[in-house]
Amino acid sequence: MLIKKIIFTSMFATMIAAPAWAQEVAAFATTNDLVVVNNTDEDSTAVINNGACSSKLPNGVGVSHRRTTNHIPGNIVDIACLANRTRCTADVYMTNNCSGPIVAKVIFDTKKGIQDVQPSDQNKYKFTGETNTFVSQIDYK
Repeated sequence: MLIKKIIFTSMFATMIAAPAWAQEVAAFATTNDLVVVNNTDEDSTAVINNGACSSKLPNGVGVSHRRTTNHIPGNIVDIACLANRTRCTADVYMTNNCSGPIVAKVIFDTKKGIQDVQPSDQNKYKFTGETNTFVSQIDYK
């Protein structure tokens, strides 16, 4: 009984002491998975809201490998977009480490999905993302 009381007290204290942002993420973690369909022969990564490169995410979820479909979990998207949930901006790179030129900017709302896709290298790639979905696609032109 004493052990149960200690465990309960510890869990309660941890919950109270958790940073406000962690509690906010837990309360609002309703974002769908972000799906990136990469139909090119190059890996792609992104920098979201001027943060770190997506390649730094655990288990490789931040790299959309060539010729694959990548599902980025909603809870990861929630954390990455914490600073701006309604206009979360992803600068897309066609490398596995966010180097080289930005080839597109994808703007999305964590509740509604993609709002805009702005390609910057229109000679080589075609970016699509239907408004209010969580699916983005990269193809060659």
